[in-house]
Amino acid sequence: MLTISVWNPKGGVGKSTLALNLSAAVQAKGKSVVLADLDPQGTALAIAADGNLPFEVTDKIPRNGFDVVIVDHPPGFSEVPTSQAVVFPMRPSRPDMQAGVKALRSLVASGVKVVVVFNDVKRQHRVERQTMQRAVKMKLFAEPKIVKSRTVYRVAMDQGRTIFDVELNSAYAVQDARQEIQNVLKK
Repeated sequence: MLTISVWNPKGGVGKSTLALNLSAAVQAKGKSVVLADLDPQGTALAIAADGNLPFEVTDKIPRNGFDVVIVDHPPGFSEVPTSQAVVFPMRPSRPDMQAGVKALRSLVASGVKVVVVFNDVKRQHRVERQTMQRAVKMKLFAEPKIVKSRTVYRVAMDQGRTIFDVELNSAYAVQDARQEIQNVLKK
């Protein structure tokens, strides 16, 4: 059983959205997956309550029975993940970078596989491009993945779905969004 944590000590970086869509990407590959929503905010549990998700969402980490467990961690340092891999989302802004550097250093030092994801990126904004370039120069991580700011992510969440739901097959840029999430999963 592979456990993938989605964690950043800063709130508001898109952990739950990534966790939901990563879970859907795993399920779309034919593997059994469960999403453990440990965040007291309970976003994934609330989305699951709509009944549109093709995978289970729970408030505990299961010990067995699934190929992959995705863990949506709460913000803060009280629950630093110990799983095999950590997806570390952050927005391309100076405050997010400053908040994330300490956490990234501790994860990298622990030997955990870390996949950095610049999330909700607006590439047309020069300041966001510059922030991502500065972050890469810090050499805390290699080859960050990019998930662009796309309306389809918000539409999916509003409908209690993920971007992998067939109901969204005709949504603008959904194929691009799916590829972004699959690229994170491949890493």
